[in-house]
Amino acid sequence: MNKFLKSAYFKALLVVSAIAVVMLGKEVAGFVLFLNIIGFVLIACKETAVSFLPFMLACTFVVKCYDSFSLFAPLWWAYIFPLCAVAFHFIYYRKEHRFAIGQSFYGIIAVAVAVTLGGIGKISAAEYFSPMALYYVFGLGIGMAGIYLLLKSSFIEYNGYSSRKNFIYDMYIIGLFACFMILHHYAINFRTTLLEHKPANIQWSNNISTILMLAMPVPLFFTKKHFAHIFSSLLIYACAVLSDSRAGLILGTVEMIICLIPFIGFGRSRARMMIRFAFVICSAVAGYFILSKIWSLLYSENFIRDNEARVKLIYRAIDDFRGSPIFGIGLGNRANTDIYPSSVMGTICWYHMMIPQIFGSMGVVGVLGYGYQLVTRFILVLRKRSAEAITLGLSYFGLFLMSQVNPGEFCPLPYALVATLIFVLVESCENAHKKPTEEES
Repeated sequence: MNKFLKSAYFKALLVVSAIAVVMLGKEVAGFVLFLNIIGFVLIACKETAVSFLPFMLACTFVVKCYDSFSLFAPLWWAYIFPLCAVAFHFIYYRKEHRFAIGQSFYGIIAVAVAVTLGGIGKISAAEYFSPMALYYVFGLGIGMAGIYLLLKSSFIEYNGYSSRKNFIYDMYIIGLFACFMILHHYAINFRTTLLEHKPANIQWSNNISTILMLAMPVPLFFTKKHFAHIFSSLLIYACAVLSDSRAGLILGTVEMIICLIPFIGFGRSRARMMIRFAFVICSAVAGYFILSKIWSLLYSENFIRDNEARVKLIYRAIDDFRGSPIFGIGLGNRANTDIYPSSVMGTICWYHMMIPQIFGSMGVVGVLGYGYQLVTRFILVLRKRSAEAITLGLSYFGLFLMSQVNPGEFCPLPYALVATLIFVLVESCENAHKKPTEEES
């Protein structure tokens, strides 16, 4: 059983199941199914990394559920088995797990201090101790530090089984699955799209773009084996453009160009030639899409408007920082509802942009905490400089870009967890100057 769960056959079965969920439009039922699969995997398999693919597949197809909290909170009974499985996994397989602390842990602690102290002296006790505020403060802070320790102890090498390679393979699959979701949406809305000559209205565009940008660099890792993988990255990029997300259009282009640069030197000469060729084609296509899209949207006053909520939220964040420069107004503060009212349950009052969220909600303490985390993560990737470390670092870069215009990393599950996992894996990468073994090459 353990061998099957780590095999390509099990991964294929998961993907087929996820595709069926999307095609049937049964995301809630699929979520319950995948929760049980995750629980079974954690009980049957000591390698925690095997549970990552079903977890991310579920997180990907549920982005179609807009008011997810209202849909999934009543399903409390469905969480009992997987939560018990998590406890069983880390207790029963505890001899296989060794707690350790790496470089990225200290950045998590810095952020934990920032989110915990955020709003002190400004936020009311009722807002600070509200269930949703506590979820985000705990999930982004002390809770994420605990998750780091669990991931650090379990995402390790077992008799040739590489958690890093498993993550990279799984993110490749997730990227292609996200592409399927975009293309499937266009297929079922083909008539509307064809008649109106515009992308189909995708309400979940920013979330799916975030997942696409997490996966975009991953196929490039495999170009050292075969140049054809470049086209998978281009497909992921194309779907980010087609997602009807402005961030996917602009920031996806930025990521695609930056991702191609370090991989030009990888692989054989033919692969390098194809990457250069793809770089030119991608740049030309991106330039056409961006210039034409920006021209039409900007001059129709639809691209960025002075009365747009995010523009107002930037000014609000500046005012909030001025009013409480040390600790900000706190994550649980509800003062922004006059600008961005939301009927969606389970959310806090976002600035919808990472940088304003940091200095508006947490002040100078937040800037120092998140700044320290970002710098230590960047230094960690630079120190490793291996193909795996660069791939993982660029995957996080995609999430970081999307977080500038979306809650992104301020969502404990899945994005903050995935970011934490990425740097747990980067910590385990060999340094670039170390000669790989025959098995690793």
